[in-house]
Amino acid sequence: MESKNKIILFSLILFFLMIDTVEAAISFKAWSAAPVLFTVGRTESVNIYVQNTGDEDDSYNITYTKQAWKQSIEVPHLISVSMPSYKIKRLKTNETGDTFAKITILGPIDTGNVTFNVTSETQSNVYHITSVEIRTGSPIILQEFSLFGVIQILILATLILVISYASYLS
Repeated sequence: MESKNKIILFSLILFFLMIDTVEAAISFKAWSAAPVLFTVGRTESVNIYVQNTGDEDDSYNITYTKQAWKQSIEVPHLISVSMPSYKIKRLKTNETGDTFAKITILGPIDTGNVTFNVTSETQSNVYHITSVEIRTGSPIILQEFSLFGVIQILILATLILVISYASYLS
């Protein structure tokens, strides 16, 4: 009886080890890089990266969904997404590939996001999701120029003008 239990235990351990090996064969990481702020009417590029961390070569398909809100009303039509390629070529183990999407904000929105779903072509049930948060605003934020900073710059400019004008008169 005891040898039967050892055989069953050994079989279970072997079974679980085989499951881990199958899952490790198809594995990848996906992420995206996007600007922090989007400006209405200006097209921005968003890079989508995939790194094959599995044991087999694989290709990847990319789909997206978009959401946007203006005063608590859904307005996804105000985000335009275009992708020249919805696929990342066959990648070998530890190889990284990329594609890009062009995102344009067509009108004022409060918040939004574009979610990219990257799916393995070999096994369609293996996927990763990467999301880009859409925040609109000025394209340049200079926080170091607060009201105090602007006053300092104006005083400096005034001093330069006074000194240059005084040297011109003398």
